[in-house]
Amino acid sequence: EFAERIAWLDAKLASETYHEARPGSYAEAKARIASSTPVDQLQVIAKEADIRCVPMTEGLFTSPPDLAFDRNRCSRAHIGEVVRVLGSADEGVWRYVHVGHSVGWVHRATLSTPGDIASLNAHLGEGPYAVITDDMEVDGLPLRMGRRFPAERHTDGSWSLEIPTEAGSRKVTLPSDAPLHMGAMPFTRANLFRLAFERLGEPYGWGGYRGGRDCSRLLLDLFSVFGIQLGRHSLVQAEAGSYSIDLEGLSPSDKRRALRKAGESGIVLVYMPGHIMLHLGEVDARPYALSSISEFLTPCSDGDQVVRLDRVSVSDYTLGRHTERSAFIERITKLAIFGGP
Repeated sequence: EFAERIAWLDAKLASETYHEARPGSYAEAKARIASSTPVDQLQVIAKEADIRCVPMTEGLFTSPPDLAFDRNRCSRAHIGEVVRVLGSADEGVWRYVHVGHSVGWVHRATLSTPGDIASLNAHLGEGPYAVITDDMEVDGLPLRMGRRFPAERHTDGSWSLEIPTEAGSRKVTLPSDAPLHMGAMPFTRANLFRLAFERLGEPYGWGGYRGGRDCSRLLLDLFSVFGIQLGRHSLVQAEAGSYSIDLEGLSPSDKRRALRKAGESGIVLVYMPGHIMLHLGEVDARPYALSSISEFLTPCSDGDQVVRLDRVSVSDYTLGRHTERSAFIERITKLAIFGGP
């Protein structure tokens, strides 16, 4: 994994596709990797943490640089996520971790003390646990939708949650109306759409930039509420579900028919290269989807204009029509369906 990632980044920097935010930082990161040592232990994320592609805090950017798109930010780890620590670098300052959906480097200070499978069962979905159904803050800590915590429900309806810390764990008490569900929420279209629409207007964030969600992270967190673990990237998510349908080469009208039929079978994720959406259905024979979108193109007399949306939004499949990228309905290539054929 180290060799493949380094070779890929070497090529990007050699071709000047990527540029270092600080010259020399990438060489320092490669030296940390070369001197890293193997580890094998289980820990829990105790602080929100960027998952870095290589062990350095500095970014890698295309030109001109856009700070919202740091190519060294592979993803973001949420409090309560269990990680398997596989490597240590820079005297343990950096840890190479597998988070289930992503692999990369995090700062040691973001992790709890090491544990074993038995002590982490509730975070892994075993034993009594509560799942967060809406982002909230507890004692200054952001607890994100989809995360699981060991929990107990009291007779008065209040909750006790066990929250990981750098020194171990501690219990907090939350009111009865806290956005929690004991165990996984039933996976129904009504439940999923309700949670999805509650995210409307929330900020887009590539790799978790400033706490936002990109298109695939939005779906990962949504589906986690129901105990369904999706992959981190859009192409992986396009292969999820009960089955998938390849739309490559079909006409827009054939794609709309496939969307309609798939929507009658179950819940549908719609994939186009680089983006994935939750299909909502049709209004007046016009299909719509919900996703976290950074930008899209709109045609202008002097060429295509970039429109920065940077939020969770509902759009129809004509977005981008008559631009060099073409309309969504023309670009979609795969459907992932959760339900029977």
